[in-house]
Amino acid sequence: MRCRQIAARLCFSLLMFYAIAAADTTYAQGIIVPRPCETCPRPPRPPQLPPALPVKSIKLDTRINAQVATTHVEQIFRNDSDATLEGTYFFPIPESASISEFAIWDGDRRLVGEVRSREEARRIYDEIVRKQRDPGLLEYAGKDLFQASIFPIPPRSDKKLELTYTQVLRAQSGTVSYRYPLGTNHNLATIGRVSGALEIEGNKPLRNIYSPSHAVDVRPSQGGQHARVSFETNAAGREPQDFQLFYTLSGEDFGLSLLTHREPGKDGYFLLMISPKDNWAESEYTAKDIVFVIDTSGSMAEEGKMEKARAAMLFGVKTLRADDRFNVISFAGEEHLMESGLIQADERGRARGIEFVQKLRPTGGTNINGALEAGLKQFDSSSDRPKLLVFMTDGLPTVGVTNPQRIVDNARSARSGNTRLFTFGVGYDVNTALLDKLASENGGTADYIEPKEDLELKVSNFFAKVSYPVLTDLALDMGGVETDLIYPRAMPDLFRGAQVTLIGRYRNPNDLRDVRLRLSGRSARERRSFAYENLRFPSNSDENDFLPRLWATRRVGWLMEQIRSNGEARELRDEVVDLGTRYGIVTPYTSYLALEPGAVYAADAVTVTSDRNMTTRSIDGLAAKQMPSGQGRNQPRRAQAKSSVGGAGGGGGGNAPVMNAPVESAPPPAMPRPVPTPMPTTGAAAVKDSKRERARQESVRADEDDESTASSGVMRKVAGKTFYLRDDVWTDAEFKTDVNLPETTLVFGSDAYFDLLKRERKLAEFFALGERVVVVYKGQVYRVNAAP
Repeated sequence: MRCRQIAARLCFSLLMFYAIAAADTTYAQGIIVPRPCETCPRPPRPPQLPPALPVKSIKLDTRINAQVATTHVEQIFRNDSDATLEGTYFFPIPESASISEFAIWDGDRRLVGEVRSREEARRIYDEIVRKQRDPGLLEYAGKDLFQASIFPIPPRSDKKLELTYTQVLRAQSGTVSYRYPLGTNHNLATIGRVSGALEIEGNKPLRNIYSPSHAVDVRPSQGGQHARVSFETNAAGREPQDFQLFYTLSGEDFGLSLLTHREPGKDGYFLLMISPKDNWAESEYTAKDIVFVIDTSGSMAEEGKMEKARAAMLFGVKTLRADDRFNVISFAGEEHLMESGLIQADERGRARGIEFVQKLRPTGGTNINGALEAGLKQFDSSSDRPKLLVFMTDGLPTVGVTNPQRIVDNARSARSGNTRLFTFGVGYDVNTALLDKLASENGGTADYIEPKEDLELKVSNFFAKVSYPVLTDLALDMGGVETDLIYPRAMPDLFRGAQVTLIGRYRNPNDLRDVRLRLSGRSARERRSFAYENLRFPSNSDENDFLPRLWATRRVGWLMEQIRSNGEARELRDEVVDLGTRYGIVTPYTSYLALEPGAVYAADAVTVTSDRNMTTRSIDGLAAKQMPSGQGRNQPRRAQAKSSVGGAGGGGGGNAPVMNAPVESAPPPAMPRPVPTPMPTTGAAAVKDSKRERARQESVRADEDDESTASSGVMRKVAGKTFYLRDDVWTDAEFKTDVNLPETTLVFGSDAYFDLLKRERKLAEFFALGERVVVVYKGQVYRVNAAP
């Protein structure tokens, strides 16, 4: 039944249906598919309508109690046309969810609707998909859908909808997951501001609250059984992500969360999070030995660096606990020790440290080697205490041993036991390769304070973090799971308020159920171990498809650190290119093109030519041919390069002609540079490179590396896969012409096309990219061609 009323009134019918696949766990954001109002006055010209109305804003309010989540969402859609519209609203309901309320606002009036038959909704949806022939609508195929007819949608106005639904959240291996659809419908509609607030209540303390999709603010309660999580983002200019949140309920001293993903026949990926409880008695902390080594060369007098470094060191001394032991060493041309050995950090000892630091003055050269050796010799190799050396410098080695590799070798020889070396480079006149290698080879991390950053704040935050170690010298027994390439490569110590996140691969041939992991480490004065049971490493799991790219991001960060520290090796460079291409990660060896309408990819382009009819620009071995107006299938489009390091140049010389490659052999828009470019080791670029690769190695969010590729018109990430636009075909990065896989060719919109989507629901997410798609799925190539 259709309902018509005058524009001043509102009438709507609500229909709800459960599609063929109730077990599908991928969602899409709610949309309104518009159409002109047939009974309303027509504007002078028929309106040009988008496939779906833009979403101006989304406000999410969720309450989770005992794994039951009630989500209230407010969506505001925008009609930018001059016509009164009507539309069909679709919202994909999460598995096992039930709608409790739906309302449409007509001005300041809130009207609530009723639910009707699912069969009618199924018929309406299928009719719209086939009539509009818009592949973006395929994202809603095979999903539980809520559907409503919306009328009227006045011209140049907003339309607000409210929806409330309740669902039981699933827990796998003890980790509870919540997901709200934001990202999948970007093929149809733009999304503006998104904000969310979630209140989580548990019967045990909440642990490892984690979002791989968004930067979240987590505010736990004092007792730990309640937390408020909030986020806010503006998705304009970048691909929105579904909001995902994970957490664990645990009353143990150290809570563990496990997430896994694996495609059949391939390596699996896992993420392990370990976090300590919130409340610790003073006697439970582990006493530590720490040595502060600070550069007092003449250059530290510039830009107030000495005053800020002194203030940070004073904070570090003041936060020491009475059971700790410490020493302070200053160095310029030679080193000066506060004491000949470590002293107790009691009230008297801290007063001695404060007095020494307050007297530090900048003068002389920079003897990095001598200062490091003196600092490392302070530690007693027979002690089982955690040992930390904090090294801060603003310059290059100028006195004593100045060869970086010899300095690294000498530090390795002087290091005792489990000493962890943390380096801080101040300013840009530092050797990042040296500081990075010193830290990575000695169990620590390197960080840098750029000229405009607050040195005192950054170093003080580090001291606050390491003041309260709760588990050190960690070891993890994976219980028979075959793992490799776990990052970080060495397990760090655990401190109060922090967590350890491990990401790696596993390759057992069969499902592993009831896996028992064992974590061990030193807490206070004893060695302790903790068992975690009933964990699962499946041989096939569609969930958590962000994990392969997250692992690849950390792997690329580690590989780039090896290249920067040890020099470029071909096998490392080739792996960076492969991972960067497959997962859409920008590196110094890969670039991405943002194209305007009409550009044509060209392979093996190494020349730059220009005349009245054609311009060719070479970008990392990939060229875009600018065609004169009116030529070619598409409208003219200019190529612009997006690159994270060194711009987009490269190209090389020579006079090779530009060739238009066929679809099957065209390279993806991420290619190795023809000539390796030496990595800078000092200066602003080197510092930024080091910080970026360190951030990649510590990455916990799937979108953290997306900023530089957000506006790219030739790359899209869908359900863990990366696609490149090659000759108007969205092509899976896994597709290789030299690998003989069985291939199925389909015509967009044909009966065979829709029949396949009924059998393989996951393909709808990939086919939604456009009318021409090539995707590798379950060991087979699916090629969709446009209808004649």
